[in-house]
Amino acid sequence: MKIATWNIRGFNEPLKQAEVKNFIRTNHIDLLGILETRVKIKNVKKIHNQYFNNYEIFTNYKSHYNGRIWCIWDPVTIQVEELHQDAQHIFCKVKHFATGNVVWVSVVYGFNTGDARYDLWSHLRQASLHQKPLLTLGDFNVVRDINERIGPNPPDLEDIMAFNECIVDAGLEDINGTGCLYTWTNKQESGTRTWSKLDRAMVIVTVFPSLPIKKRFHFLNCWVAEPSYKDLISNRWKEVHYGTPMHIIFSKLKAIKQDLVGLHKNSYSNIGDRVTTARFQLSKCQEALQNLPFSAALLVEEKQLLDNFSKLKKAELSILSQRAKEHTIKHDDCGSEFFFAKIA
Repeated sequence: MKIATWNIRGFNEPLKQAEVKNFIRTNHIDLLGILETRVKIKNVKKIHNQYFNNYEIFTNYKSHYNGRIWCIWDPVTIQVEELHQDAQHIFCKVKHFATGNVVWVSVVYGFNTGDARYDLWSHLRQASLHQKPLLTLGDFNVVRDINERIGPNPPDLEDIMAFNECIVDAGLEDINGTGCLYTWTNKQESGTRTWSKLDRAMVIVTVFPSLPIKKRFHFLNCWVAEPSYKDLISNRWKEVHYGTPMHIIFSKLKAIKQDLVGLHKNSYSNIGDRVTTARFQLSKCQEALQNLPFSAALLVEEKQLLDNFSKLKKAELSILSQRAKEHTIKHDDCGSEFFFAKIA
């Protein structure tokens, strides 16, 4: 089941209507929330018949004269039941025919001011109390963190706190995203241009439990020896986050985890192959030294290769000892076979 939203910034142009139709077909979207349509209610049927005649559609014109939200869905793949609508969101129940999975969905397009969004936060809290799994997605018109906006006008801290309090109270969690961080811009000149992350998707529980489960995160002792380790931790811990104390700690630890995963990928992933390669390079350099024993360049290269091999070998033994939960090497000068046997 694929569910998406798109802030279209006006849906009256045929070019945009054709692009949305192509997006739905190309990506096999089952339900699409179209936000900020600016389409008069008298034109809805015309657009529907011309571009989306094979799809069902419901809107929130009952709650707002400008029809701020449209929901377009494929009746062949899903069944959608509208449960609630207001000016800032449409709440519905979605059933996927192929799998029988049911998910409750809130398609959101928040107002521009913090005071006007308080009703939205209240509705999202209420929806989270009774319906699970719940997917909440769209344009919330507010950022979660000051780092999610760049430009001359900083975000309002009270708005950020209100949004984060709603997320925590509702038990929502951001879905990891790909692509551009900033989803909105005011399209001004370089001196006054603002970029913000206003669009996001959040869930309470996993909608599809059959998806692969990520590997557990394990801290490796060899990371501490990296020169960049202390600065990595220190810089992340100094970052400013907002929300409850527990949310702040969680956000910092999550950021540190991502950095450590990157550190491991760059320096220690496939450690066995790295050790083999380092040993081979060192051996080739030492063979060359047999023919040119006083070559300054080869002597420098040998020292560098030896240091690199020693570092990687120590890291390999450290990682294996952690995995084997065995810290004493007794069987030979390397210990690799012993640790592999323990792991097995």
